[in-house]
Amino acid sequence: MATIDIKRSTSTILSPLIDDNSKLTRQLNGEDFITLSFKHDSFVEILVGDYIEWRSQVYTINQAPGFKKVSNREYQYDLRFEGPQYALTRALFLLDGEGEFFLTGTAGDFVDLIVSNLNRVYGAATYATGTVESTDYKNLHFESDNCLEALKRLCEEFELEYSFTTTTTINLEEEIGNPSGLSFEYHAGLRNIKRNKVSDKDIITRLYAFGSEKNIDYNYGSKRLKMPSNNYPGGYVQWNTGTYGIREGVHIWDDIYPHFEGEVTSTAAINKVIDTSINFDINDYLIEGTAAKIVFLTGDLAGYEFEISAYNHSTKEATFKLYTDENGLELPSDLIKPVIGDQFTFVDITMPQTYIDIAESALASAATALLNQLSAPNVQYEIDTDWHHLRATSTSLDVGDIITITDPQLTDGNLDFRVLELTQSIANEYKYTVKIGESILVGYLKKVITERAKIKRDIVTTQKGSTRDYRRAYNFTEELQDAIFDPDGYFDPENIKPLSIETAMLTVGTKSTQLILTDVIAEPDYQGNPSQLRLSTGTLIHFTIEESIKNWNIASYSTSSLFEYANYYIYVRCEKASPYATWLVSTNHIATDTGGAYYYFLVGILAAADEGVRRMSWLYGQTTINGGFIRTGRIESLDGTFWVDLDSGEAELGRATLRTSQTNDYVQISSQSYVMYDGGNKGIELVTNVGKNGGEIRVYGYAGDFLSLAYDGIGVNETPGADPAIKFGATQVAIGDGRDLHVDNDLVVFGNVTFDGLPAKTTEAYILWCDASGNLAIGSPP
Repeated sequence: MATIDIKRSTSTILSPLIDDNSKLTRQLNGEDFITLSFKHDSFVEILVGDYIEWRSQVYTINQAPGFKKVSNREYQYDLRFEGPQYALTRALFLLDGEGEFFLTGTAGDFVDLIVSNLNRVYGAATYATGTVESTDYKNLHFESDNCLEALKRLCEEFELEYSFTTTTTINLEEEIGNPSGLSFEYHAGLRNIKRNKVSDKDIITRLYAFGSEKNIDYNYGSKRLKMPSNNYPGGYVQWNTGTYGIREGVHIWDDIYPHFEGEVTSTAAINKVIDTSINFDINDYLIEGTAAKIVFLTGDLAGYEFEISAYNHSTKEATFKLYTDENGLELPSDLIKPVIGDQFTFVDITMPQTYIDIAESALASAATALLNQLSAPNVQYEIDTDWHHLRATSTSLDVGDIITITDPQLTDGNLDFRVLELTQSIANEYKYTVKIGESILVGYLKKVITERAKIKRDIVTTQKGSTRDYRRAYNFTEELQDAIFDPDGYFDPENIKPLSIETAMLTVGTKSTQLILTDVIAEPDYQGNPSQLRLSTGTLIHFTIEESIKNWNIASYSTSSLFEYANYYIYVRCEKASPYATWLVSTNHIATDTGGAYYYFLVGILAAADEGVRRMSWLYGQTTINGGFIRTGRIESLDGTFWVDLDSGEAELGRATLRTSQTNDYVQISSQSYVMYDGGNKGIELVTNVGKNGGEIRVYGYAGDFLSLAYDGIGVNETPGADPAIKFGATQVAIGDGRDLHVDNDLVVFGNVTFDGLPAKTTEAYILWCDASGNLAIGSPP
């Protein structure tokens, strides 16, 4: 037995006797709290804000504590004291007073903003930035996050780990913890060791790597940046294929692309920047039909992108157009403008080969590092340490520390592991249960090995044109039918068994689902992991649950412990007496009103993973059918590639055909073409980015011939890239090369007529005249 002091302000209010039931739980980039479980012979009121000190940090009670009165002489306390990170939940992550914003910066810039927001709430100089890893710039979007959510987001985006020095200094490093130099084996530091049963399906031994589409044009030979072909002719890196065979995966790094990072050395105007270090002429690397842009990475304009209107390479000066944002603010302005020292880059241009080589090498390095983490089984071990051994050597463990395990039955020789999670007895500081992982694992977060082609607001991933997706859709529909239940308790199966239904009105939906969700983003399969789910903050507005319309503010939610082959019900648990609500993810059926303090609104179903992909279906809202009218919120195809949202006015058509009442008159829309058909024949076609790097309008005749109008001129059956029949220039209209001008009627010319190839005359001009036979001649008439 031992004691620990529970304090309020500077005074100790209780020093209870504790045993091994009082524990510290700490995870890498995760939980950090202490549970104290003890009995006391009299009642002592424990309040929110009371704290204990452990391992040089303060652990505080943040929620109303509970106790149990066993008798007049015995009171049972079960208290939770939370580590310093939980204080970050009380401060919102704001920029200039706004909770939703985009921000471009390094990891250090984001941590500085977190510290600024914490000091806004807790007082100046309360929090400080500690050790922060040097990183590249990222442009991130935040919406209604608190400072702890923002900190964990940085860990995911920059692949870093956070820690606290004392209580109020925030560190963000590549790896926290230390090489402990400790070696354990059975009966020499270890009491037992267990290897968790894991699947090896996530092993990748051949990784195809791609970078961003930025600053790449069609001459590159690929839509995205590739690894250097001389070293990686197949476009992939591979490792451990001899041990595990070929297991392919793909990863896309959207932040790796050929680019120049500049720094403003002087400014001649609010929309002009000069950088004397620019070592190439931007005018030589423009993409035809695309405007070059400058993106500011730091300063007052950080994150803003402006179209470049002119570049002078002799002075290294770039001039860019003004921009008006959605609030009517014109940028730059006299107050918000580039200044000396601001960093920037250029996008929507091509780049000199040296920059492409640098980007390709960076992509290869990133791919190699990721493959080293994915090319062996994701193995974790759970060990109970021998506390006698640790006490004899005065050994203390923490998350992130590296230890060596020797056990020939479980490991191949001596292997280094990182401490990923630990529980420590508060009564006996040398008694640990530890979860460890192999050194190739980075952190406690599972790596993403696949990229989603597009993330929608409902975040349901589809592969268009894939029969496998249609099969998944049918499976999902059947699973949805099995999962649906009646949360209001009104359904009577005896009354609904007809072979057909004839009715004046059909209503699909229940009283409890007469609601809307606003500003909610659901992310199943978060980071490509079907065990993870993120649900954002938002608002639930209900129209029928009470006499007046009710509004609840929903707190955000995330989990990484979903069972892959189970489906889940998504509820919003709303407090009846307040405007606050939380998400609840459960496998259980819960009635809307159980008679307690909460409403449980069933708003969605998360399906079991099908080939590693989950689908989610929203269940709220109502569809009514009466007479010739259907009123609903969203209409969607089975595979999700075609939908119309009637509430928001948005639609995604994929490849679509819009027909008139005559079946052969229609408009066909595909990825780069808009075609109007007349009687099944092409009439007018708008083509985008097909060999011209710009738009083209084609008017077809019935024989299939067409007249082409594009930015470079007018042609007939024109081949992309060839000179058109008539070319338009900045100062003239010209006939295409090798073509004659034939005029059957009068030719009237306003202005001068110029003939190439005539010798120059100094005293007189050439005369254009026609002889008696109708021949046209140049010179003086006889």
